Amino acid sequence: MIGYERDRLREGPLLRPMDAPGLATIAFFIAASLLVPDTGTVRAGPWTLPRGYAVAAAYVAALALILSLAAAERRYGGRILCFLRTLYPLLLITPFFLESILLSARVFGGRSYDPFFRALDEAIFGFEPYLEFYKSFESFPRFNELMFGSYFTYYVMIATVLWIPWIRGNREETERAVFVYFTMQMVVAIWYVFFRVQGPKYWIPELREHWYGNFEGFLFVPFFQRGFETVTLSGAAFPSSHVLFTTLCVLFAWRWDKRLLAFYLPMLALVMLATVYIFAHYAVDGLAGLVLAPLLYAAASRLYDPVRRLWGLGPLPDPRARAVPLKVS
Repeated sequence: MIGYERDRLREGPLLRPMDAPGLATIAFFIAASLLVPDTGTVRAGPWTLPRGYAVAAAYVAALALILSLAAAERRYGGRILCFLRTLYPLLLITPFFLESILLSARVFGGRSYDPFFRALDEAIFGFEPYLEFYKSFESFPRFNELMFGSYFTYYVMIATVLWIPWIRGNREETERAVFVYFTMQMVVAIWYVFFRVQGPKYWIPELREHWYGNFEGFLFVPFFQRGFETVTLSGAAFPSSHVLFTTLCVLFAWRWDKRLLAFYLPMLALVMLATVYIFAHYAVDGLAGLVLAPLLYAAASRLYDPVRRLWGLGPLPDPRARAVPLKVS
């Protein structure tokens, strides 16, 4: 049965090493939300409460749900519970990212480092890529769809990449990948809170005025035009999470099955271009993500076996000894 190793992995502590980075990040956001509660307001019957208190309560409830899910999988087993128990951290990606953005606007008075990165872009390239790139192609619908579609595909990739070792029947490797992914997620989520960079589209008046109305397209372009009108995502530009985690997908592919690089490597190039084309990032944001991803990946990977030993578990076997090659027609 795909990804299901009930007997071996139902032994030992209820929580497993893969849970550690996600739970640590939840603990951070509980503390941060209580210390900096004024990220908005929520209505609770006749009362209006600072949003941070509601967020802290929601994360406490999330902890209870995680423990309940782990206990249910331990007691009842089954493929569905096993799948949910192993890959539940994927549901935390969006809340972590959004909370980082909202907190960054309050910490240190919302100070932003955009002037430095704008100047750095111009110093490196001799011009400002995010101001020049889109002007050359925004009237070409197919190119716009390629760029906006690549930006969208990132979300599909990060939601599904951890499924690959699971589908191949290797739950232990899936847990290792979850640990690595969410250790990196923890690092950048906390970084974004304290190091705010809004990105060109929010910082540069010319781009705020121009916005996205002149881009022509038929699917992804109108989707993002509507989305950017209603959702503000300023404050998590450096390093580019799009580039950083797409690079992580490339590193996972290198470890699991190099044939997957035929998809992930071109997507990495397109995502890097797209982040600048839609002026969500300075060019140096993407370059930083490209450089930092292997470093964070190596650090998180080296950390996994020591954390397993703390849990009383042995080192993880080489996945290549157990992997079932993907069939290519």
